[in-house]
Amino acid sequence: MSWSFTVPPTPADSFGAAAEAALALAIEQNPGSMGVVETAEQARAAVDLSILLVATKAVGSGLVQASLNGHANPEHKPTKGFSPDTITVTVLNADKA
Repeated sequence: MSWSFTVPPTPADSFGAAAEAALALAIEQNPGSMGVVETAEQARAAVDLSILLVATKAVGSGLVQASLNGHANPEHKPTKGFSPDTITVTVLNADKA
């Protein structure tokens, strides 16, 4: 199952709560895909990683946003005709110059 959600521009010091809220909203709005165990595992890992990245201040300490997406196959095993398991986490500085 493919999945995707974003964390809107948020002050870095409250990014964790915003990321958790974005995940909860994605689960609520997409129970069919986000309710699958493998998809939920990936989304949880992506949120955890995005929170860790923001905490390092490697993209700044002002406004940050994130785009999280991936694809999970049953039991995380390659499935003929489907994309391989993938997780993409993009965290960016959302401050205006």
